[in-house]
Amino acid sequence: MSQDADGDGIADDDDECPNVAGLAVYNGCPDTDKDMIADPFDDCPMLAGLPALKGCPDTDGDGVADPYDDCPDQAGEATRKGCPFVDTDGDGLEDQVDKCPELAGPTERNGCPEIDTDRDGVLDDEDRCPTAYGLPIFNGCPDTDGDGIEDAKDRCPTIFGVYANHGCPETYDASEAAADLSRQYLLFAPGSADLDKYALLDRIAEFMRDNPDYKLVLEGFADTAESPQANDQLSRLRVLNCLRYLERQGIATSRLRYLSHGARYAFNGNTDEERQFNRRVEFKLMDD
Repeated sequence: MSQDADGDGIADDDDECPNVAGLAVYNGCPDTDKDMIADPFDDCPMLAGLPALKGCPDTDGDGVADPYDDCPDQAGEATRKGCPFVDTDGDGLEDQVDKCPELAGPTERNGCPEIDTDRDGVLDDEDRCPTAYGLPIFNGCPDTDGDGIEDAKDRCPTIFGVYANHGCPETYDASEAAADLSRQYLLFAPGSADLDKYALLDRIAEFMRDNPDYKLVLEGFADTAESPQANDQLSRLRVLNCLRYLERQGIATSRLRYLSHGARYAFNGNTDEERQFNRRVEFKLMDD
């Protein structure tokens, strides 16, 4: 009497799957996914599929079986592993190989455009400081003080210095610099409070940014050409214009104080140089 090891009613001698219960129509083999393809001949025995695809499904109907289809929900070509040709940005490179699929760019840049956010001539993908205007020699990073040392490696990035001192001046002493600036003054035209020179004010602003412990007293003067009241007003306008310029450079108002002397301390000279000296603003930097 013939044996039936899997108990499916088909003798082992006639059963192509003697150890797995199956159906007579499939010579004793099962059809787990019920797609009318016996499991031994079904590449996807757990998923109902098509005979043409060896029992595997094709959800998008593109002729590429789902297990081998990179885009199983979108009809595509077999040469693209079942994916359609999609070029969102219209640059001729399909999205699958386009590193910037939503931004048009040339093939030689893998579909990415040339972007220079800070407009310094160094493209973002090569710019170590893409949002700060810089120099090509420093891969797009800035050198604010122009001393040939990029800001990231410069201990005094706003003061011209030397490489041997890490970008700081060779002998930088804040008290000496303050004393030097305090010996200088800003001259004005007769009867005018208009600023037409900013170099000294810029140097003072830079010093105060680099030395936050210092405060500044500004003193305004006038010559004796006008009435005392007009001289007072003129000296006040001169010193206030200087103060407001420094505020616009980022110097806090709390660090600034002003005095207006009018012509009270005018030097009574007869030459143009002597009279011009009376039309001035002086600066006194003090360590708080």
